[in-house]
Amino acid sequence: MTNYSIQNQLPVFLSATGAALNAGKAYIGLPNQDPQTFPKAVYWDQARTDPVDQASGIDIIGGYITRAGSPATIYISGSYSVRVRDRFGAQVYYIPEVNDDIVDLTAQLLTTAGAGMIGYSLAATYPAGTVGKKLQQTINPLDAPYSATGDGVADDRTALAAADAAAYAAGRPLYITGNHRISSDMTIQSDLFFIGGKLTVDSGKTVTCRGEVSAPTQQVFAGAGTVVGIRRVRPEWFGAARDGSSDDAVAINAANACVMQSATSRGAGRPTIALSQGTYAVASKVSFTPTSTINLRVRGAGSGVDGGTCIQALSSYTGTIIVHIDGQSNALADRIADYDIGGFRVKRDGTVAQAGVFVGGNATDINLVAKKKALIEDIHVEEMPICWQFNQCRLIDIRRCSGWSETVSGGVGIKFSCTDPLLFTGDMDFYSCDFVSAVAVNGANILVDMAAGGQCKGIRWHGSTFYKANLMVSINLDNGADVGDWWFNPGCQFDGFSNNFFSITLNDASDIFNNFHVEGCYFRGGNTDGRLFITDIVAGDFSSIFFQNNWVADMSPGANPVMQMKGAMAGINISGNTFEEIVGTSHIAIFYDSASGISFDGNTFRKRSAASMAGWVVFGASTNEIGVYGNKSTGSPFTGTVVSVLGAPSKIWNPAGSNF
Repeated sequence: MTNYSIQNQLPVFLSATGAALNAGKAYIGLPNQDPQTFPKAVYWDQARTDPVDQASGIDIIGGYITRAGSPATIYISGSYSVRVRDRFGAQVYYIPEVNDDIVDLTAQLLTTAGAGMIGYSLAATYPAGTVGKKLQQTINPLDAPYSATGDGVADDRTALAAADAAAYAAGRPLYITGNHRISSDMTIQSDLFFIGGKLTVDSGKTVTCRGEVSAPTQQVFAGAGTVVGIRRVRPEWFGAARDGSSDDAVAINAANACVMQSATSRGAGRPTIALSQGTYAVASKVSFTPTSTINLRVRGAGSGVDGGTCIQALSSYTGTIIVHIDGQSNALADRIADYDIGGFRVKRDGTVAQAGVFVGGNATDINLVAKKKALIEDIHVEEMPICWQFNQCRLIDIRRCSGWSETVSGGVGIKFSCTDPLLFTGDMDFYSCDFVSAVAVNGANILVDMAAGGQCKGIRWHGSTFYKANLMVSINLDNGADVGDWWFNPGCQFDGFSNNFFSITLNDASDIFNNFHVEGCYFRGGNTDGRLFITDIVAGDFSSIFFQNNWVADMSPGANPVMQMKGAMAGINISGNTFEEIVGTSHIAIFYDSASGISFDGNTFRKRSAASMAGWVVFGASTNEIGVYGNKSTGSPFTGTVVSVLGAPSKIWNPAGSNF
């Protein structure tokens, strides 16, 4: 506890001889006026509710102002005049204006300029616990001895460098409250804390930031130059307006370029581009470019229509791709790992853009590969000719994504390709994804376009939904393409009265399509003359196809078989499926050409109302090693030969009475 000396708490009035004035009078008036003629309001309390009556003056006894014989304090606001008289009425003194310095200082400090009246120096030594000591914990280039101008016009590079060196040496952040123009390349080592300030970088110059940056969601980097090296950025820092009409592509790409050079910068967590709620309109392609050293994370506020993040191509857009998750050169040697991108919506506004999200390299020797699974999550693409395209990329989990193009003629939900025949697309898992396409010609939920060759293998679907489309799954191979190891796992749903479900074409003798699994899936609805499978194997290896334990209902194939299997094939297993309420005049399956190793067993046809087909299956003349057994129907739906084998296969298992 601090000890204080006792001081006189009341003012003392003296006579002309220097003795305490006794039985005298004091008069308080307006400044520079006769206080007896122009008295000023005076109060006995600080709250100014108890006025002093000055009609006969204020009593002074023993040198003190008194009230009812006891010393008292009076209160007054602002400047005043004062006259003191002795007991005989003679004037002791008159002062025309008295200023209360403490009151006046308090009034000034209460104004908006008050804090600016307190002196401070970065070079001074202040005791611990003082405001000055606290202020010295922050360093601002505007302060002495750095004395930056901060007007965005004068060159502040030297001052900024000196302030940065001091802040970095002291382990303190550098506070940016002015607009600092930077005229040449520089590296800032300290952490940056923006409070209404900016760094304006001249054209052709680069500022590299190695510390962490804290800034509001507004522009803090300006000028035609470049800012790089920050591990966590927002496009708004680079000028993104997020208003749905201004072009934000340059700002988003600047944010990506900034993060790409942050491998040696400080900062917690992975390199991140944080997208805010609202619409980023773009007039050109947006690129996200993870590398082997930058396991990039891009996250928005969600893909919902209301309250989420949207990247929208303007009507003035130039190019074909809106969002590109890009690969790199020689990626097979320089593998990318563990990127995480999602939480936004992609759409177009009357633009010519063709692809909503393109994942992978789109040129020769450009690939997006990994040593472990990357993640693409919660991205919704709508009303694009091609909502998604995966090309020359591998090892990705795709979760809760969707592609809706039902109003676009020929729209495709997702396209797989490999434009470099020496590269690979695949090793992907799709979880709880949804794709909706137009029923018009060429519309497809899934398009596998391997006309240029290459490989597309290791694609697995889990609990995903496919709705509408001319062809739900359209697969076209040529020039030695190799497609296989595909799984549509239990829980996938194909619905919405599409024209056809699967269409598979092989054109080249070196094409390979094998190890294709469809198991435990739900197929409902087929438009008139629609089919479950259409194969056109002009040449190539079509084998190891498994269609097992699925439920197929409400189709109207007309004169077509449900499964139209044309071309040479081997190792086909169609077993354990339920076909319900199929209305047509042909068979469930017809193998038109050379077929071997065919197992058609354990299937069930359930009749409701008008269900009717000619029979189970027809094999052409060139078949061998086939088994047709254990297939059963309810309600006598068949009108023709249940099983027809047109040739004389050397090996057949078709026990009498085992199919009905």
